[in-house]
Amino acid sequence: MERAQTPLEQRAAALAGRVGQAIRARREEMRMTQADFAVATGVSRHFIIDVENGNPRGQIGLMLLLAQAARVDLNSALGISSPIAAADIPDIPDSEEDSNEPATPR
Repeated sequence: MERAQTPLEQRAAALAGRVGQAIRARREEMRMTQADFAVATGVSRHFIIDVENGNPRGQIGLMLLLAQAARVDLNSALGISSPIAAADIPDIPDSEEDSNEPATPR
């Protein structure tokens, strides 16, 4: 049985899902199959399937490579409508022990 995801893992999975959906949408707009996109980007078709399905375990560098190849606007895919000031970004806990404390702006 798998353990429950932490709130941070849930957020990461949600972001991975949005980026994966954006990559799939752009790949389809480019009229490329997953196999064609795999050849064009140098990754396996199975990796593309994982990314498009929002698998957050995929290597972020390769995920970003796919996003770049598909010319995905990451701000849009991540739901960011305007630049974020550093002071508006909450601290992310270093460990699960810290996750019960409320986030504070930097």
